[in-house]
Amino acid sequence: MQHNVLLIPSAFLDVAEPWQLGFQDPATPTMEGIIEFHNNLMFFITLVAIFTTWLLLRCISLYADNHYDSNEREVAMFTHSTPLEIV
Repeated sequence: MQHNVLLIPSAFLDVAEPWQLGFQDPATPTMEGIIEFHNNLMFFITLVAIFTTWLLLRCISLYADNHYDSNEREVAMFTHSTPLEIV
């Protein structure tokens, strides 16, 4: 009995390469779901990373030492606000 290569579904899939950045082609529906889940998570993780980086840079630029002298009263009131801490 002769084996046909067309009967083996994994024969046409990509193989792993050194320094590969993405997943291999999925061979099962479970792996397709894992890749889809990964892509969805990466979208939201990227949004969160961009937002937190923007917040960090904004805080650094607004509360730098050279701006602190002119806003000393406002900063002191903001950081020692009991109602703000309760909220």
